[in-house]
Amino acid sequence: MNLPSLSIRRPITILCVVLLMLILGAFSLVKMPVDLFPDVTFPILAIQVVYPGASPLDLEKQVSKPIEDELGSLSGLKTLTSSNLDGVAQIVLEFNLGTDIKEMEQETRNRIGNIRRDLPSDIDEPIIRRFDPADQPIVTLALTTSLPDGQAYDLAHEVVKPLFDRLKDVGQVEIYGGRKQEIHVVIDKDKLQDRKISMLQVSRRIMDTSKDIPIGKVWNSRDETSLRTRGEFESLKQLSEVNVNFLGSDRPVLVKDIGTVVRSLEDEQTIGRIGGQKALLLQVYKQRGSNTVEVAEAIKKNIKKANEYLKGKNIQGEVKLVRDTSRPIKLNVEDVNESIIIGVLLCVIVVFFFLGSARSTLITGMALPNSLLGGFVIMYAMGFTINLMTLLALSLAVGLLIDDAIVV
Repeated sequence: MNLPSLSIRRPITILCVVLLMLILGAFSLVKMPVDLFPDVTFPILAIQVVYPGASPLDLEKQVSKPIEDELGSLSGLKTLTSSNLDGVAQIVLEFNLGTDIKEMEQETRNRIGNIRRDLPSDIDEPIIRRFDPADQPIVTLALTTSLPDGQAYDLAHEVVKPLFDRLKDVGQVEIYGGRKQEIHVVIDKDKLQDRKISMLQVSRRIMDTSKDIPIGKVWNSRDETSLRTRGEFESLKQLSEVNVNFLGSDRPVLVKDIGTVVRSLEDEQTIGRIGGQKALLLQVYKQRGSNTVEVAEAIKKNIKKANEYLKGKNIQGEVKLVRDTSRPIKLNVEDVNESIIIGVLLCVIVVFFFLGSARSTLITGMALPNSLLGGFVIMYAMGFTINLMTLLALSLAVGLLIDDAIVV
């Protein structure tokens, strides 16, 4: 039994199947994520090792070279490059196409773990990341305020950032252009030399004093209570009275005896400006696999709510939209959609002129919406997104559908 004879004998059944396909296709089209390009994984790994205070030459000898020697024999490795900057080493591994990057990432972690004892003990734990073009900010916001730098950063971090962090499918919000408040301990070098104390000793004493240390537990018949010493500083005065050494046998040397404790700001590393006015930039990232256009629209709608919240709290500040990557995505998608519609209309007109029959033209034209919407069902089930590649493929399929419909 072939499909044409079944369609003639069971027209109601075939009509129901076609309607079901159209409904599922329309549902899939609405639910599919929209992005500029398909979700592609590149076989590239990046390793970052932070070694505070180390020079590029020290990093090359003590960090980069041992890691390169250990990772150089990985299977499928195409190129291995490293760059050593002041205090940080970056190593990039590029593998051949088709390599399982997840397996290589785990293998890289294992090999670095094998030589971890040979690396300097002062380095931070190596950070291994996969290169993913989707890990780019989709929206950039700017917070303008007349508050001082330290208070402006606290406003962005404590008030504005949580307003966008909790939105659906928002993965991360990073702040650039601000300066955090810091406590600086300014040491007098001459006073250190007079008391024969090293700077490293002062730093370690301050760090050790600021830790919370467990001192034991107390039990009774019903529960158990853990006791800890509170080492966190609550004021500048407490920090200035930290004992860093004993001079002789009984005279303590305090921080205030060798320097001063001041409230200050961290060094300025990034600068943000909008319209000539100083601003803090907030870069918003989406979660992997989410709809870029929907997330960007939700963020833009939340900007008004954020400004109303700041105004209601009498906080001097305004959130503005600086960059929106969903706009070119929507323009490109609309352009390709327009091309598909024009292609369908031109195909139907050409078929009508060549066949000279409205009935035959209608029959062949009905294959277009049915096939296109039916294709979205498969695309949605396979986890595809609506992007330039999938829409261009559909536009190319329009002509083939017409040809096959004429033949049938």
